[in-house]
Amino acid sequence: MKQISKAYAEAIFSIALEQKKVTEFAEKFEQLEALLTKHPDYCSYLKTPALPLHERLTAIEEAFGNSMPEEIVSYLKLLCENGHITILPDSIKEFFKLEMAVSNTVTATVTSAIALTDAQKEKLIQKLEAKYHKHLCPIYKTDSSLIGGLRIELEDNVLDGTIVKGLQSLKEVIKT
Repeated sequence: MKQISKAYAEAIFSIALEQKKVTEFAEKFEQLEALLTKHPDYCSYLKTPALPLHERLTAIEEAFGNSMPEEIVSYLKLLCENGHITILPDSIKEFFKLEMAVSNTVTATVTSAIALTDAQKEKLIQKLEAKYHKHLCPIYKTDSSLIGGLRIELEDNVLDGTIVKGLQSLKEVIKT
């Protein structure tokens, strides 16, 4: 299913890119993603064989025809017609990955023992952007079990400067 999600996402992304509507489509997909989070059974409803296809397509048109670009409505209908509507959440995630790749943006998950101040966040992001030459979209988490320091996950890299990691490393050195 991952490949199918990716193929659909690439198709709608290429349309968005061609029409110079990537930002608009991304905003609409964010709205759609929020809606799906609120109503997780919506895709299952649109896949129900008990409901005739034309009624499912009409439901999509009525729900999104006035609030979404025609291309996205057509995309939803295509997913429904092909029996792939349940991959919509994964397809949206794939769209966002493509958007980030084109804009040279990556997600950085920053986990700290205590919440960082705005100044600390800004300084950290500036340093990471300078090091990796990419725009970062940070996600901040707190985990008191780290005791102190930071753990940063960025693409395939993990930078672990936590006290817990230091203690684990010290323990390994003592063991040997």
